[in-house]
Amino acid sequence: MMHTLKETIEISEFSLSNTSDIIAQNALLFQISPQGFYLKIHRKDLPKPLRAHLNLDSICNKEVEMYLPTMNLSLDGTVTKTRHIGKGVFEIFIKFLDTIPQYWCDCLLDALKCYPDGEYTDFTSAVGKN
Repeated sequence: MMHTLKETIEISEFSLSNTSDIIAQNALLFQISPQGFYLKIHRKDLPKPLRAHLNLDSICNKEVEMYLPTMNLSLDGTVTKTRHIGKGVFEIFIKFLDTIPQYWCDCLLDALKCYPDGEYTDFTSAVGKN
């Protein structure tokens, strides 16, 4: 089950793992589950080659890495879904790598301030916040 964060968490240095090519300088983590998490990225934060498209399909199934400055934490995962939700905003789902222990993912989820299960399900409005 996805949990919506009470406050989005800033992501920086979002890049491809194998090449370190930057996908976005900034992103926001807004939902998380024990399996992975959703990011919101604004088109203005994408490099020029990605900005030219209305989708980010080119990064699907790629391993990525990012940094959470407020937690002093690096995260790795695989992009499994992307979609343009309008007004130059993209949602990206990143699945935790299989090498990450499940207890670690559960601990991360517990450490983040989330709405209780079922209390907040309007994901569109969560994505629209900046």
